[in-house]
Amino acid sequence: MPHVAERLGLDPTDASAARHAVRRRNDAALTLLFHLARQGAASHKWAGVPRLLAAVGVKEEPKSATPVFLSTEFDSVKGRGGAEGKPWRKTPWGEIAWQLGGAKAFALLAEHEKTSTAPGGEVPLVLNRLN
Repeated sequence: MPHVAERLGLDPTDASAARHAVRRRNDAALTLLFHLARQGAASHKWAGVPRLLAAVGVKEEPKSATPVFLSTEFDSVKGRGGAEGKPWRKTPWGEIAWQLGGAKAFALLAEHEKTSTAPGGEVPLVLNRLN
């Protein structure tokens, strides 16, 4: 992974490099971030990862839940789920909550699912703490 930091446009002095990658829709950067987050410390064994993390000032990378949501593959009218005991999910927030924490996370958004409204307040913060 030579020069990955430069290729991804990561500036070691910029703490919001991931946000910039998302804004640019840099698929390679998003793929890399997905795998780094999903594997956590295990990714440090991959060639070039320790150097990349050092370049951006990350000392320890915790493993995290990594939901995937593609707006081109989710239909809010038809929804997703409803089989095998899985709840019917009709909003992006419900789908992401389900991926993050199953029934426990989805229950936090039950009212939002019923009314098709975006969660606010503490709900996103609580979802963040589930994993």
